[in-house]
Amino acid sequence: MNKPHSYLGTLVALEGLPGAGKTTLAAQLAAAHARHLPADTVFTSEPYDRIRVRQRLDSGDDPYAVFTSDRSDHVEAVIKPALKRGALVICDRYTWSTAVLQAASSVEVGAIQIHQGEIFPEPDLWIYLDTHPEECLSRVRSRGDLEWEQYRERLEEFSLWRARYDLCALSCHPSRVQRFTNDGGDPFLVRVDGSPKEYAINRAIASIQEASK
Repeated sequence: MNKPHSYLGTLVALEGLPGAGKTTLAAQLAAAHARHLPADTVFTSEPYDRIRVRQRLDSGDDPYAVFTSDRSDHVEAVIKPALKRGALVICDRYTWSTAVLQAASSVEVGAIQIHQGEIFPEPDLWIYLDTHPEECLSRVRSRGDLEWEQYRERLEEFSLWRARYDLCALSCHPSRVQRFTNDGGDPFLVRVDGSPKEYAINRAIASIQEASK
């Protein structure tokens, strides 16, 4: 398989809306690590330095600059060293999250993806948990992170973000459009229904094993 970067290892990015199941999937992959994944597997997530990110955002720093700087620290400290030695790296959130959440408009999504792809290693595999916004909000609310009065406003926001996730895949990787749309088994981009968790973990393991060959 042709790699999108120059390192020996394999980079897998988990993407999706808040509440889509990314962190749950990462935990399931960690539990299945010994049986199904390489011995040298690194599990990591973004933001890398959450406290520092929150401090900078609260002080009024530009969000795109904040998250890009945080990713730069993350890549240099964790991702690149692991990839250089040949490890499998599984990252909960990566550049798609920045494109989706920080773009001022849908037009900017592609531009941000291109910029991020120029300065950071591209994943060997994207796993996109495409969970319905209502399901995501239900999970977020069950954690106590959402008041009922905010639901309608956040539903519109989550629906917009979901459309932008589709744009990330369709505009940045046009050769993958048909397989992506048909939810096929493309080894570079896998779209998984984040609702049935058993299906998600099985599909993710099979895809990661393929990408690691």
